[in-house]
Amino acid sequence: MNGKQILESIINNEEFNLKVFENFFRQKNDKLRFPDASLPAPEQTTDFSDGRLLAEGQVDDGKLIVCSFLVNKELTERSGKKAQYDVGK
Repeated sequence: MNGKQILESIINNEEFNLKVFENFFRQKNDKLRFPDASLPAPEQTTDFSDGRLLAEGQVDDGKLIVCSFLVNKELTERSGKKAQYDVGK
């Protein structure tokens, strides 16, 4: 599968699969490491849990870190963006 097909599979699949997402980043950048390490839950919110560090590495314009978290409540488009931004900081 190419990158576009992988992303479409992720978007259209009701159950998110971390390995498929990881495969997308493996195809896109061979300089990334894939430590699959646990991350602590964000202190400022209980909306996210089960954090994983999926990938990290240097890219042309800085450092890229790919993380995943389980979302414990439904997020609207606006509240989801704000919550993700706050956790990412």
